[in-house]
Amino acid sequence: MQAPVEENKSFWPYGLIIGITAFVVIILAIVVTLHLRGSGDLVTKDYYEQGVAHQQQIDRQDRTRLLTGKVELTMLEEEKQMMIRMPTDTAGQKLEGTILFYRPSDSSMDKRFPLELDANGTQVIDVKDLPQGRWSLKITWATEDNLDYYHEESINLP
Repeated sequence: MQAPVEENKSFWPYGLIIGITAFVVIILAIVVTLHLRGSGDLVTKDYYEQGVAHQQQIDRQDRTRLLTGKVELTMLEEEKQMMIRMPTDTAGQKLEGTILFYRPSDSSMDKRFPLELDANGTQVIDVKDLPQGRWSLKITWATEDNLDYYHEESINLP
């Protein structure tokens, strides 16, 4: 009499099926979680208007770069004042604009000043009330012929 033959039972097909099923379940869980977490919109509702505004800002910066003179910033440390000299290209023109001291770490500290130049094209701003540290100075102005300009520079107030 012959001994019963044992069948070779291999578990690797079951392990492979369980592994693939676990992988699919994990991927589906990630997809569902990401879908439920956010709207998934890649653009804003007013993307066209934002695009036009962004292009206008780029145009302002390009016009500013084309000026032969540059905006000069000088810190008068003893007086705690910032002297701003506008480009020589704008000398003699009536300029309208704003000067923004932007504090990247705390927007509640931002200070806005009107652009009020003297006959030499300079303006002195008292900064003793502004805390020391890193600031971004943003100057926007328009000339008499309605061309807009923009200058931005990082400064450290002592």
